[in-house]
Amino acid sequence: AMSRHSHQSRDFRGVDYQRVPTANGRHDDGAESEASEDLGAAEGEDIDLPEDVYGATIFSIVHDSVELMSGKDHDALALWINRMRVVFVVTSLLFNYTLQLSLVVWSYLGVVVPAVNNAQEIYKEYHQSCFEVDGTFNPAFCQDWDQDRRAALCSMVISRPTFLYLMLCLWWMTMLNEFRKTDRVMRKFQAMGSTRSWERQIETDEEGVQRVKKLVWKVRWFLYVVLILPKHVISVGLLVIGTWWLVATDSFENLILNALALGFVVEIDELIFEAMFPATMGESLSSVKLWRRRSSDPKERQVVQWHAYRRSAIYWAVILLGVFAYLAYLQSFPWLGVLPGYANDLHCNGYQVQEAHSVCDNWAIWNGAACFPYGDAGVDRLPPHPEIYGGG
Repeated sequence: AMSRHSHQSRDFRGVDYQRVPTANGRHDDGAESEASEDLGAAEGEDIDLPEDVYGATIFSIVHDSVELMSGKDHDALALWINRMRVVFVVTSLLFNYTLQLSLVVWSYLGVVVPAVNNAQEIYKEYHQSCFEVDGTFNPAFCQDWDQDRRAALCSMVISRPTFLYLMLCLWWMTMLNEFRKTDRVMRKFQAMGSTRSWERQIETDEEGVQRVKKLVWKVRWFLYVVLILPKHVISVGLLVIGTWWLVATDSFENLILNALALGFVVEIDELIFEAMFPATMGESLSSVKLWRRRSSDPKERQVVQWHAYRRSAIYWAVILLGVFAYLAYLQSFPWLGVLPGYANDLHCNGYQVQEAHSVCDNWAIWNGAACFPYGDAGVDRLPPHPEIYGGG
C-alpha cells in the first residue's frame, strides 16, 4: 500500500519567491517564467508524502537531485549523505519490487497452478461419476462416488458462489485501492509545472515547509518509469493471480487465510519502510509536501467534485459487475477461468447442510439434554444427571 493513512491537506496562499538563477547563471524566461509566477500566486493545497518506500523514493529523487545536480548546499548535509540516501532508497525500492514480483511468480507456480489443477481434476471426476452420458445428474451414481472426493468437491469455495462473489469484491477493492493511490500520485506529477532548473523544483516558505511545485523532465520520467509503471504492473499481476487463487481455494477456511496472505504481499512496501528505514526518513517526509493548484472558482470546484464522484461510480460498477461477469461468463476464457465450461451444476446442498449440523442443535441443552454423555447409554439425548435416569 502506498500509504497507511489518508492524505492530509491544507490550503495556503502561495508566496512570491525570488527568482532563482539556473545553472548557467541566467533566469528562466518566457512561458516558464509566467507559469512559475502563476504557481507562486495561485491557491493550492499541500499533499503529504506517503510513509512507505514509494514516498521515500519521491522525496529522495526530488530533494536530493536538487542538492546533487545544482552543486549547492540547501539542506546543510554533505553531498555524500545525499548520494548515500539516493542509493539506499532506490536499492530498497528495487528490493521491494523483487520481493513482490518473486512472491507473485512463486505463488502462481507453487500454489495457484496446483490449486487450479486440483479443482479441475475434482470437477472432472464429478462429471464422470455423477452424470449420465447425456449430462443428466444421477444421484444414485453420485452415492457410489468416493465420499472423500465428494467432500473435497463440496468444500471448494466455488460451491457457494455468493460467498465467493463477496470475497472477490473485497479483493478487487483492495487492488483498486492500490491502483488509485498510484494513479493519484501520477496525476499529481502530471499537474506539476516543468522547469529547466533543478533548484526551482522545491520552494521553501517562512515556516520551513518545502513544497514540490515543478519537476525537471528527467525527474518526472524517472518517477514514471521506476515508480508508477512497476507499481501498476504489480497491482495488475496481484489482481489476476489473487483472483485465480481465491476461486481455486479448496475450502472456506483457506479462503480467509489466502486473502490474508495476499494482503501481506500488498503491504510489503510499508513493512520495509517501518522495519528498515531510519526514523530520520519519516521526519524528512513530513517536511516536504507535494503541491497542487486548486481553483477558488466555485463552478470549477463543482466540476471537479462531479468528475470525482462520476469516477467513483464507475469504479463501483467495475467491481460489482466485473466480479459477476468473471464468475458467470469468463470461466471459459483461456488464462482467465479456473473451471472452463463451469455449468453451475454442483449438487452440494445436502452435504453442506450435514456439515452445518451441530451435536447440540434445536436448543437441546435447554431441553435438559446431555449433548456429551459419558459412556454408551444407547440414547441420543440424556438428562444431564445420572440420578434422574439411573435405576436407584
